[in-house]
Amino acid sequence: MEPRCKILVLFVFLVSFLFSGIEDHYQPIFLKGSSKGPKGIDFVYMINLDQRPERWRDATALLAKYTIFPQRFPGIYGWTIPPKVLNDMAVTFERGMWVGKEYVMFFPPEGDGTPQFIWLNETAYGKGVFSGWTVKGTIGCSLSHLSVLKDAYDSGYETVWVLEDDIAIIQDPHLLSDRIEEMDALVGRGNWDVLYTDADALVVDLTRDIAPQIPMMWRPDMPFLDVRFLAEHHDISDRLKKIGSRMRAHSIIYRRCGIEKILSFYRENNNFLPYDQELALVPDIQTYVVKDSIVSVKEVTTDTRYQNFK
Repeated sequence: MEPRCKILVLFVFLVSFLFSGIEDHYQPIFLKGSSKGPKGIDFVYMINLDQRPERWRDATALLAKYTIFPQRFPGIYGWTIPPKVLNDMAVTFERGMWVGKEYVMFFPPEGDGTPQFIWLNETAYGKGVFSGWTVKGTIGCSLSHLSVLKDAYDSGYETVWVLEDDIAIIQDPHLLSDRIEEMDALVGRGNWDVLYTDADALVVDLTRDIAPQIPMMWRPDMPFLDVRFLAEHHDISDRLKKIGSRMRAHSIIYRRCGIEKILSFYRENNNFLPYDQELALVPDIQTYVVKDSIVSVKEVTTDTRYQNFK
């Protein structure tokens, strides 16, 4: 190789290393197969940790009764993510950003992965930080969901269903086809981004200041965010509701326009909050829920909040 070429290759490598971000750590699906889901859904994914084979077995057995077969995505166990990767994924605190009202979590790059809890001030400039409401397990969960969405986008799918392995089936999942058709008729095929398959929404006392009721919903790079939109929830039909935000991401239908918004947001802004909360902060995200739950969640031991495996 010519000396100039060697220098160029080295420069490109160094630039990519210095400016790496969360999308550099999305994980591909090896040995990807096919899936089968309700009409109107191009592909079905299920996130499942290697440490939890029984949950994959139980969840897929439930779906198989309805001739639904998801593609497994090996969940990323956040408790094992090294500090270098964590810092690539985090929001870099810079001059002019909002210091917030809570401490944040920082992983020293040369440390063993144990977080430090710090306040945002001039001593934090240049550090990669996460919300104090976040733990390493939820960071892995965020990376899992985003990796799935990256695969869906690269595959050219228009509509995908992303599941976690702790689902509970309340009604026939094929009813989701009707809800998708109704969404298209009501708001337009390209005008909705996210459809949750069970009923839930953020509920607060609108007669009081909303911010103290949801203290975790802020980012250092969103200093002037008016959080009142998070409490939106109103009917658009007898079976569907428009919402501003909610918790949990166990069963979500995404449209391609929504996937593009989400991937673009994380490409430019990295991760700060748990994915299920941060999803509402994606600019112009159009989020809906079914009013009568179809596929919901069952309570199981959480591997995102607690390190159950070494």
